[in-house]
Amino acid sequence: LKFYDSKILTSHSLYYVDGATRIALAPAVARDSLTCVTLHTDTTAINACAFYECSNLTSIIIPEGVASIGGSAFRYCDNLETVTIESDDVYEDLTSDTACGRLIDNANTIRVLASIIDSGSYTNSYLNGSTFSRSDTAVDGYYVITRN
Repeated sequence: LKFYDSKILTSHSLYYVDGATRIALAPAVARDSLTCVTLHTDTTAINACAFYECSNLTSIIIPEGVASIGGSAFRYCDNLETVTIESDDVYEDLTSDTACGRLIDNANTIRVLASIIDSGSYTNSYLNGSTFSRSDTAVDGYYVITRN
């Protein structure tokens, strides 16, 4: 399986996307089999519809370098339960009406790199609202935000 020029290395149900700066579109043959995705640290963008209808996707790690997520990138990822965010750009853009917001539509657990929140430079009123609760202390370098 390939994400265009990226390699997908499989180990049980973990997929590691390596070698691309933009994640384009998951091939149809992979849509049903993707369950967990860790994007390479060089990834800078996730294109529109990249994980569209990956209905078995349960977790994804968005690395620090990702600056944007295209429209419908995670549409119909109805089983996406755990989202780990290492990108301050993605954290700031997580609202209910953005492509980044679609990323957490169904997530019960959102892990945010502690340094993003601790810096005080980045705020997110959507995640700090009444819909979510954040742990008081970081665990393994991440704050855990859960849906109320």
